[in-house]
Amino acid sequence: MRKYVLFFALIFSLLSERAFSQTSDSTVNALLAIDEGQFINKPLDSIIALLPPGYIDIRIIHGGHRYTARKLKFLYPNRVWIDLHVREFNFMNPLDTSQVWNITLMRKEKLYKTVIYKHVNCYRNCDVY
Repeated sequence: MRKYVLFFALIFSLLSERAFSQTSDSTVNALLAIDEGQFINKPLDSIIALLPPGYIDIRIIHGGHRYTARKLKFLYPNRVWIDLHVREFNFMNPLDTSQVWNITLMRKEKLYKTVIYKHVNCYRNCDVY
C-alpha cells in the first residue's frame, strides 16, 4: 500500500510541476516541452533540431568575460529566447577580442544547460550564469 501512495504522490508532483510550467505563450511552452536532460553533453545541433521554428536571430553571447563565448542564443518574436550554454570548448576557440565567433563550430560544442526567458521572466535554469 505504501508503494502505491508514494507512486501516486510522485505522479501528482510531476503532473503539477508540468501544469505550473505552462504559460500563455506557445513558443515558451514549446521550449519548456523539450527535455533538456536528453541533450546534456551532446552537440548543440542535437537540441537545435527540436527548437520551434520562427526564431528571428541567432548569435553567440559572451559570458562573464566579454571576450569569452559562453552560449548560443535563439531569439523569437515577443522577446522570447533560449540560451544554449557551453562550458567546455573542443571545436571553437571561445576567446576572441573582436567577438567574432564561428556559429558552425559552436553548434558542435556540447550542451551544458538551457535557459529560457520571455522579457525579464526566466522559466528554466534561472541560476545558470
